[in-house]
Amino acid sequence: MGSMKPQTAIAPPAGYGARPATRDDLMGVTELFRQADLVDWGAVDVTEVVIRQDWEDPNLDLAQDSWLVHQEAPVDGMEAIPVAYATLLAIDTHRQLQGWGVVHPSHRGRGIGSFLLDVMEVRGMEHVPLAPPDGEVVLRPGVIGPDEPWHRLVESRGFRPVRHFWHMERDLVEDLAAPEGIPGIRIRTFAHGPDDRAVHAAAQESFADHWGFVQRGFDEWAAHRLKESAFNPDLWFVAEEGSDVVGFLIGVEEDGKIWVATLGVRAAWRKRGIGEALLRHAFLEFRRRGYPEVALSVDAGNETGATALYERVGMRATRRYDIYEKRLR
Repeated sequence: MGSMKPQTAIAPPAGYGARPATRDDLMGVTELFRQADLVDWGAVDVTEVVIRQDWEDPNLDLAQDSWLVHQEAPVDGMEAIPVAYATLLAIDTHRQLQGWGVVHPSHRGRGIGSFLLDVMEVRGMEHVPLAPPDGEVVLRPGVIGPDEPWHRLVESRGFRPVRHFWHMERDLVEDLAAPEGIPGIRIRTFAHGPDDRAVHAAAQESFADHWGFVQRGFDEWAAHRLKESAFNPDLWFVAEEGSDVVGFLIGVEEDGKIWVATLGVRAAWRKRGIGEALLRHAFLEFRRRGYPEVALSVDAGNETGATALYERVGMRATRRYDIYEKRLR
């Protein structure tokens, strides 16, 4: 992570203060996203579980790579309510810097978004010397589809759109077809402990050629995925042929709603319907557990044709997220 030091001294707009987020800010940040989501999407998108998962990522240093903006308290001792928030997640040993942020709807148009982009860019440059000398260093802020002012802002700063992601969902109430049998393939619930290393290896192989994917050793992967607060092995499933785990699906619950967090099939086993079988198996199990709907996010440019697969099992795209990029080195 590099040595601890104060955050880059860029002043927020007049009337506002800024500081790093802390674990104690979880509820305030959750409420900030809730209010913004209701205006932007008409429904809550980012939940407490999502934020907690972000903060549990070992690559995120909240003290240096998060910013919480608050309105200066009008009365001494009054709690300063968060009105904006952003993080910069450094992965691939500081070569990929993923930025994300939100501004409360009633505080937009006051220069707070420009401030957040300023601190992300300056902090991004501080990551450059921490990265290995080979390869480029890129800053990638995410922008939700409806936020046209933020699109215009990042484009005016020289960022270019590089990827689009879809939020997809479907009801689990009816029309759930059972998976078709695939000769030699068995689908079952993940066994925490015995399956850990096999699923890790399948994940590293399945996503090796995907845009932005960073390989992780078992210990790093397990410390994150198997230790995070949302981990529930009963919501993970594997496809196996003989003793080989050839595919897997990771489910995560968020405030009573179930998500397919990750779905992967090893390259040599693709085009056999294993991904679809995993989805249909999981959908039936999710419904049995009482979840009324399922959702996921998918890279629209996914090289394996994942979007078409999800449409085939009844999912539909309801929201779009855009990723922009600027090369810092």
